[in-house]
Amino acid sequence: MKVYRPHDNLTDISDVRDNINDQILNDLNGIRSVLHQPGSPMPFDREVFNAGLLSPGKHQAIQNEKTGTVISGLPGTRIGRSTTLGGIGIISDMIFEPEESGDATLVTVSSGAKLIFSRCVFTRPAEDSNDRYFVVVDSGAKVVFVNCIFMATGNDTGAMDNAGGNHIDSNVAAAADCQIAYCVNATGWTVTGNKTETGVI
Repeated sequence: MKVYRPHDNLTDISDVRDNINDQILNDLNGIRSVLHQPGSPMPFDREVFNAGLLSPGKHQAIQNEKTGTVISGLPGTRIGRSTTLGGIGIISDMIFEPEESGDATLVTVSSGAKLIFSRCVFTRPAEDSNDRYFVVVDSGAKVVFVNCIFMATGNDTGAMDNAGGNHIDSNVAAAADCQIAYCVNATGWTVTGNKTETGVI
């Protein structure tokens, strides 16, 4: 009768382990090919259907006017400069905040754009003057904000220190072209221009 000894199948187990390790490395290399590190440019080299996954950390401005673009952030992804976005796309899971010098607006949605912002945080220092904006929506654009937060930093309530400002400057022709749905607006500021607000707290 053959007595089983653990080392009899050691070679087979090693082969399986090596195969698993190779597969993990291949998967990681595939992720790295689409994962953009802070400071690295995002090459939108296709005419349509570009995609980007941003790693945690502070990134510079995103500029994109192409169609079918999907840009997502991993937890801790921050955009630290004023960003202009156009084309057709979805932007999700990132924090937009200005550099210390302060940009007049965090995000500009350019004319002709059709964009959805999902689960994004837009934040400015609480002491910013009320002539600055979180988002400017240009005439001719269409945009939806869903499950987003607008808030001040440096203030536990999220409210801006200076009253009378507008967190969104909407320049669209119809209220349906700028929709804010199920978002948190802690700033104490309002939306100027045409807009539709649903379930905003």
